[in-house]
Order: sequence, then C-alpha cells, then structure tokens
Amino acid sequence: MSTKNTLVVVTCLEDKWKFEMLCRSMYAFLEPCNVIVIYNEMHKKMGEFFQWFDPIQAKFLKKFNVQAHSAAEFYPSKYLEKPYTDPVHASGGWVKQQILKILVSSHVTTPEYVVFDSKNFFTRTCSLEDIEKTTHHGSWTLKGVTEWTKLCCERLDLIYPGYHLKLRANTTPYWVKTKVAKRLIQYIGSVDDFVCWFSENAMAKGVSPAEFILYDLMETKLGQREEGTVLGNNATIWMHHIHGQKKSVNDIGEYIKNNPACVAGFHGGVNNLLSLGDIKTILDICKISFILPQYSSSPF
Repeated sequence: MSTKNTLVVVTCLEDKWKFEMLCRSMYAFLEPCNVIVIYNEMHKKMGEFFQWFDPIQAKFLKKFNVQAHSAAEFYPSKYLEKPYTDPVHASGGWVKQQILKILVSSHVTTPEYVVFDSKNFFTRTCSLEDIEKTTHHGSWTLKGVTEWTKLCCERLDLIYPGYHLKLRANTTPYWVKTKVAKRLIQYIGSVDDFVCWFSENAMAKGVSPAEFILYDLMETKLGQREEGTVLGNNATIWMHHIHGQKKSVNDIGEYIKNNPACVAGFHGGVNNLLSLGDIKTILDICKISFILPQYSSSPF
C-alpha cells in the first residue's frame, strides 16, 4: 500500500450517490493508499451515515487504509452546542467543508494530501501520484472571489497584488502540503480562531469564498509555492460546458474519455441539466458504466 500521500474526501448525506460512485471508481482504478473520509453533518446523524457507509467500505474500499470521521472531531466542541444563529453554524455546510479540508491536516500523516469532493470519480487505472499538480495562472476570479482574496491577503499580512495575482484553480483534486495547512491554522491563531475567522468573513457582504485561496496564499507567504505542470487536472463537467459550450451528452462522454486526466466529475450545477439516462450514456461512452451507484438515490 502506498503511504506517500493521502486522499481526503469531505461528504454528506446529500452527496451519497456521487460519493458511492467515487468509491466504486476507487475500487476499480485507484492503487491502494491512505484515505480519510469526513462526514460533514451533525454528529447525531453519524450512525445513519455509517449504516449506509459500512457496506460501501467493506465492498469497495477494503484495499485502502481508511479513516472515517465526523466534522465534530475537528470543530471546537463549543460550536456544536450553540444555536444555529451562531456565525459558525449559520455559515452552512459549503463553508464548513472548506474549513474541514484544512483542519484535516491534524490527522494526516503524509507530507501531502489530495482533496476530493464527492462529485469526483476516477476514469482509469492510476495512483494518487498520477494526479498532476496545477500551475498558477492569471486573474480568473469573479468579483466576490476577488473580495475574498483581499480579505485573505489582509489576514496573512500580504499586499494584494491586483491584476498581477496568480492562483491555482480552486477545483478538486487539489494538492495540499500538510505542514503548510498546519502553519496556516497556527498563523491565524488556533483552531478556534481559524474556524471563527473563516466562517465570519465567508459570510461578509459581497464575498464569495473560494476554498483554497487562503491556503494558496499561505504557500506564497512561506515560500512553498510549487509550480505544477497543467492548468487543470480533471475532466469535471460544469454548467458552462452545457450552457456555454453547448456540449451534447455524447460530446461530454467523448470529452471525459479523451481527457488525459484520470479524474472526472459532475458538478452539482448540472444535476438539473442531465438525467440519470444521460449519465449512463456518458459512462457507457467512457466504458466505465460499472461504477454507477446501486445503494443511493440519484440526484439526476
């Protein structure tokens, strides 16, 4: 089993179908490695999650070294007792999963880890090391993300570089240096400080938090930036592929099949644009229809 790196997935009950497809694809294509699964729901629902996840793990993840945790194991316990109006609770699951992707560094024993979302899945035989690291490129952020970047620069005592800014794409898979993630939390102050700062600023007016920008800037501050080899390392399907590029179902299948990346995905924005039949057609074109979930209800 490879112990060079760790695969981290933050998931929830709503994402069971896509997470099951990821697990099936790992069984079919990914070489053994360390895996950390974080369940981003209320701790009291953990039993419901494991009732579903245990047979999935036994059938598809037995060749991996798997740790499964609830979000409660990372968040300061006092936030679990506060009312929903507390900023940490009010920030919602999307912000929490961004925070968890950094807090998980406390449980990672390898120098680096690669973060996946439930939407991702493998398309061909590979190891984690085959997932390429992305390079930094020019200003691609929207206004809300730009405001978030300014807040992050201010908190890290960096000068916002304006149009000179170069960032890695905030998409998964995303490589994280374990020590840099730990240093980021320490720089903010503590786990408590990190959770509060991230939650409160993510909810600021006009701000759209992009999960890895704060981490990306910390790499810069520490002189740890490592240039990758590609702009994108996945064949995830987004709304713009359908609305903007007018890709047909067959086009999407060919795009995923011919993409050099070993990871693809279906972003949540396409849930209402594709049917389950469309997904089956796409996977058939890629000759990987055997990864279709059987234990979960489809969001398509």
